Amino acid sequence: MGKGKHSGYGTMYPDGKMSLGSDIEYIICTECGFIIEGYVKKPEKFKGTLF
Repeated sequence: MGKGKHSGYGTMYPDGKMSLGSDIEYIICTECGFIIEGYVKKPEKFKGTLF
């Protein structure tokens, strides 16, 4: 298993909010490259974007 992240323009931005967004990180199988889990580093930036 390994950990990786998007770089450059690989940032997730909140819908309908002005924000710099958050990097996305992944847990990856180092044997086959399968992405096991993906998540944003700063989830608090997405509060209030759905409800």
